[in-house]
Parts: sequence; structure tokens; C-alpha cells
Amino acid sequence: MKRKRMRVRISILTMTALLSSQMLSFGAVKPTDPPTRSQVSEKYKWNLKEIYENRAAFEADLAKIEKEMLPKVADYKGKLNDPEQFKAFMKLDEELGRLEFKAYLYAYLSADLNQADNNATELTEMASRVDNLYMEAVAFVAPEMSKMSAEDFNKLYNDESLKTFKRYFDRIKINKEHTLTDAEETLLSGLGDILSAPDAIFKKITLADYKDPVIKDAKGKDIVLTDAKYAQIMENSDRTLRKKAYDASFASYESQINSLATNYATQVKTDVFNAKTRGYGSALEAALSGEEIPKSIYDNLVSSVNKNLSYLHKYNTVKKNYFGFTKMYSYDTRLPLTAELDTNYTYDEAVAIIEKGLAPLGKQYVSDFKKGINNRWVDAYAEE
Repeated sequence: MKRKRMRVRISILTMTALLSSQMLSFGAVKPTDPPTRSQVSEKYKWNLKEIYENRAAFEADLAKIEKEMLPKVADYKGKLNDPEQFKAFMKLDEELGRLEFKAYLYAYLSADLNQADNNATELTEMASRVDNLYMEAVAFVAPEMSKMSAEDFNKLYNDESLKTFKRYFDRIKINKEHTLTDAEETLLSGLGDILSAPDAIFKKITLADYKDPVIKDAKGKDIVLTDAKYAQIMENSDRTLRKKAYDASFASYESQINSLATNYATQVKTDVFNAKTRGYGSALEAALSGEEIPKSIYDNLVSSVNKNLSYLHKYNTVKKNYFGFTKMYSYDTRLPLTAELDTNYTYDEAVAIIEKGLAPLGKQYVSDFKKGINNRWVDAYAEE
């Protein structure tokens, strides 16, 4: 049952990214010094105990997946053409997916708090290992479904009790020409950790080993350039400060430039390998296939943007003239045309504003948002 490797977790973190800077800005906001994570109460931090009380509980679920649940998957091999067997397999797969995702989420949220935390890194390795075992165990499913006779496949597709799986059946048909043999799919699944290594390496370079640069403001006070602080400064009217922040931010990566370049090249090679292995015309086509987007749409989007860049250039020209710049640089592009506001919003004030803004989406939407806030689904402040 090929799934994108736990990419769902990204959507769960979206709200965190939205609020983590602890401020909302309207116009240009003068930088302030928000508290660090260690300085705030627990209400502003993730409550990972809602997922697992401790590491022992996390490891117990991984053991259950590996020793109790995964061995049952093989019982359905060669039987998926039977509606009842298919239904039973899908029930098992859903149970596996839910439990695996729970463990995966716990591990990676722990690591997101501190990429340099060796314990969290160990948790992610354990979760990733079990995920690979899962992918290997279900590697037979797509080939078996793809090779199924039209009669057997249509029997499943038209079975009223399986109507909730029609989308899954459609995906099997769409990906049929790019589905490999059972043995090949199993082999590729086993390479999951290796093929995803560039992403893990990138995080370690840019998050675990990276040190935020420090600059001085006009009064000689040190400013640590966290992501949130950098974003604020780029909207600040002090051009000298913006240039300092911009230069320092890009210069901070120079010591890692060769590692980053090599890692990027490895990612490109990995994408090309995956595309060729599955018979796609290019890595781009392979990437778009996951969302069922034709390459023509992508090409048209790029073409349309390029044809209309003159409007962006015109806007920047207006901005350059408005501020009286002889020449405009990258650190000027985010400067608002509105007057600078000496107004900052605390995290709690930002939550209230967002809650009010979500009201048109309905009571349930707002209720779910408040549930996430109150149950500490957001880790609001960065650590130095």
C-alpha cells in the first residue's frame, strides 16, 4: 500500500509555522525581543505526552507493529481479488497506518524541537526503520492489483461494500504503467531510508549544526537572527539593518556550502533514479504524478509567470521610486509601502485575531482550532 512517507505530518505543522513567530505584523513591525522557549510556561509548548506518555509506550507500539501486525500482511498475498479478503486487508492496513503514523509523528515532532537531540534522532531512526518494514511488507499489493484480470479488478471496483475505495482503485489504474514487479517494489521499499537520506542530512546541516548569525543594531545591541527575527527585520525601515541581516544570513551558510551543494546534487540524482526506475520521462513528471498533474499544466504555469514578470518589475520600480532608492536590492523587496507600525502582538493576541478571522468558516472549524490551541498542538516560541 504505497503511501507518501508520512507527509501528512507537514499539514499538522502548518499551524505551528503560522504562529511560531509569536507575532502578527501589519505593515512594517519594529523588531522586539520575544521570549525563548525555555522562558515560557508549558501552555506554549507541544504536549507530546498526549501522543505517548513516555519512550517505553512509543517503543511498545513499534514492537506491536513489527511483531504482531506486519506478519499478518503476508496472509493476504495472492488473495486480494476476493472482495472480503481485500476488505479485511484494508482494515488491517488502516490499523497499521494509524499506529505507525502515531509513532512516526511522536518521533519527528520530538526531533523538530531540537535536531541536535540525540535521543530524538534515535526515535526517528526507530520509527523510520519500522516504516521501511511496513513498506516492504505491503510492496506486493500494487503489483498484484496491477496484474489482476479486468474481471477481478472490476469485481472489486463495482462491489458496493468497497465503494469507499474507488479512489484507491483509480490510483492503481493510473500508476499501473509505473508499477514494478513484486520483487522490484520490495527492493525499492527497502531502500527507503537511503533514498530519503538527502532530506535528513539537509535538516542536520541547516538545523542541528547551524548557528544563527548575530548582528548589531544601530545602538550596538546584539540581535540573534532566528527565522522569525530575520523576517521582521526584512520589513523594517532601517535599510542598514536590513542589509546587515541579509548579508549575515547568507554568509552564515558559506561554511557549509560544499556540503549543501553535494547533498543537493545527491537529491537530484535520487529523483532521477526514482523516475528512471519507474519509467517516467523525467524527475519532474514523477514528482507531478503524485498529485496527478500533467506536465503541460506545470509548463503553462511557468510560461505564464515568465510572460507576466513585467508587472512584478513595475511594482518593484514603483517601490524603488517611492523610497528614493537609486538601486534596489533583495533586502528591499519585502519592505511594505505602508507606514511603519510600532505595534506588536503577543502569541495570545495573535491567536485571538486568527480565531476571529476563521469565524466565517463555521463553528466546527473554530472549535477545532481552539481545541488544537488549548491542547497544546502548537509549539509557539523558538529556542535560542
